[in-house]
Amino acid sequence: MTEPSFTDRALAADAALWDTAFAHRFARDLPVMDGATPAFRRYLVYEYALVLEAIDLVARAVAAAPTIPEKRWLADALGGLVHAQLAYFDAAFARLGLAPARPGTLPVGVSACLAAMRRAGAGGDYGEMLAVMFAGEWLYWTWCSAIPAGAAADPEVAAWIALHTDEAFRDHALWLKALLDDIAGTDPDAAPHLAETIASTLRRELAFHDAAFAA
Repeated sequence: MTEPSFTDRALAADAALWDTAFAHRFARDLPVMDGATPAFRRYLVYEYALVLEAIDLVARAVAAAPTIPEKRWLADALGGLVHAQLAYFDAAFARLGLAPARPGTLPVGVSACLAAMRRAGAGGDYGEMLAVMFAGEWLYWTWCSAIPAGAAADPEVAAWIALHTDEAFRDHALWLKALLDDIAGTDPDAAPHLAETIASTLRRELAFHDAAFAA
């Protein structure tokens, strides 16, 4: 019988937390949201701030990556954020009349998530940066891939779901998973910290998405 991988064990150890995440209101409501839904409009503003922080985090991971293949892969992921995702926000903000959040106006659940990403990048721990990325990517891939094709009628929502279900996004989530397995296998002492980073990132992701529903 094949031994479960590090990430499989980490996901299983926090199965209740992941079950809560998979059943989150945001995931349930997303297909029926539209550009006029207050929660979706708030979410877009918050998520734009998160994507900007993610760009910095992935750039730091490119610099920290120990091999050229890893640098190339992460550089491609960085390009996806800078081009496809920022292009989505540029178009969505223009159509919906939204603007980036003013400094100091983000709710605590959002700012805490951004601050943790910033700390991970500044800390320089490559495995920790990957664990932060993995938690978010795995959550979004699972959320969006569970939504039936064509379920979202609104073009902004449908386009956002498509960004998180395409082949490149799926492959990146699986690549992060496999690389974390390799890192934990090579350095078992790092595994507990990586597992806790995945769990703590997921908890902050839940608070981040809760904020979209706060009036």
